[in-house]
Amino acid sequence: MILREGDVVLHHEGQRIKIGPGFGLHAFKGHYSGEKVNSQGYTIYLNEYVSFVRKVRLVLQGE
Repeated sequence: MILREGDVVLHHEGQRIKIGPGFGLHAFKGHYSGEKVNSQGYTIYLNEYVSFVRKVRLVLQGE
C-alpha cells in the first residue's frame, strides 16, 4: 500500500495506531516486499524521488 496523502488508522486487538501524513510520488511494478505472498499483513510505503526530509507522525491511540 502506498500512502499518498492524509493519514491511515490501523486497528488491531483493541488498539489503534495513526500514521501520517503520507506521501507517495511514484509507484513500483512487481512485489514491494520481495515476498511472493504477504500472509502476515500489509506493507505501507511512503516514497519520494530524491533525498528528502519529511516528518511523519506515529500516534498510538487507546481503545
